[in-house]
Amino acid sequence: MAQVISNPPFDERISSLSGLQSVFYGPQVSQLSRGYIIQDPGIGRVQYSVRFLYNPSIVQVSHQTDAANAPVTPQNYRNPLDKGEWNIPLSASISFNLLFDRTYELWKKSGPKSPTDFTQGSGEAGVRVDVEALYRVVGIYQPTAVQPPTTSPSTTPSNLYSNGDPGPMPLTPVTVYFGGPRSLSYRGYISSLDVQWTHFSQLMVPMRCTIGVSMNLMTKNSWESDYASTEEE
Repeated sequence: MAQVISNPPFDERISSLSGLQSVFYGPQVSQLSRGYIIQDPGIGRVQYSVRFLYNPSIVQVSHQTDAANAPVTPQNYRNPLDKGEWNIPLSASISFNLLFDRTYELWKKSGPKSPTDFTQGSGEAGVRVDVEALYRVVGIYQPTAVQPPTTSPSTTPSNLYSNGDPGPMPLTPVTVYFGGPRSLSYRGYISSLDVQWTHFSQLMVPMRCTIGVSMNLMTKNSWESDYASTEEE
């Protein structure tokens, strides 16, 4: 299984908000279940993911018919011996907004390092670590193999890569989970990202940002539910 690399964890003072106690989920549920976006397995030996600080308050879903480009045969017309799975785009899309905040990390200037960039952590780069983590998920940053320092006593797979230069955003299959196993989840490719840097430190390091995400949906695969259960914390 590929190594999963995500954005650094958030400061406990902003990530320790309690959730509602629920009769259905049981008294052990005391923390908010946060969502994440992750690449499909099989893209490379490293899978990139970005975890949410807050789940979006609104998720807009749109479905359309496309008679001119409908490649899908209705299920009741398929050959019952055909066990193949569809892996195609759908005439559907979702959109949502994400908020990231690294105020606490910049205050103490000792935030955790980014797993793929050991020169800057959230205490130095602020929410850039979260935006760049999302850039790696969608393929804007193509990881480039680099020679590890000769003085390093050990080398892990994650520090063999740098961000590289930003490039075009390819059609990268991803899945978004809005919380735990009973929450909404969608598979597709991100078609657009709108980043707004909203607050800065006195050195113009971005402390907060919002990201508008638009995503074209694709069919889900049978391995997805198994993989989601292994990714849950």
